[in-house]
Amino acid sequence: RAERAACRAAMCRLLAAEGLLPEGVDPEAPPPEADDALRDAIHALLARGASALMAVQIDDAFGVRAPQNVPGTTTEAPNWRRRHPVAAAQIGGAEVLRALAERLEFERTR
Repeated sequence: RAERAACRAAMCRLLAAEGLLPEGVDPEAPPPEADDALRDAIHALLARGASALMAVQIDDAFGVRAPQNVPGTTTEAPNWRRRHPVAAAQIGGAEVLRALAERLEFERTR
C-alpha cells in the first residue's frame, strides 16, 4: 500500500508539472483516491506522449472500479461476466467516450 501511495504521489507531482493536476488537488498532500477529474488528467498526460498508439480501458472511461477478472479464482468471483454500465450497442454514442475522444485528440495534436 505504501508503494502504491508513493506512485500516486509521484503521478500527482507529474500532473502538476504538466499543468494537468485537477483544481483543488495538492501535489504535496497525501494523494487522493482517483475520481473523474484525476482520471481525465491522467488520460490527457498519456495522450501527450510520443507513442503512436494509446489505449484507454473502457472500465476507466466509465468509472467502473470492480475488476472484470480476479486472478486465482474460479468459483469465488464471477470472472468475465460483469456487465458494463452502457450496453454494447450504445457505447459509440456514450457522451463520456465522446468527451474523452475530443480531449485526447486535442492533447495529441497540440
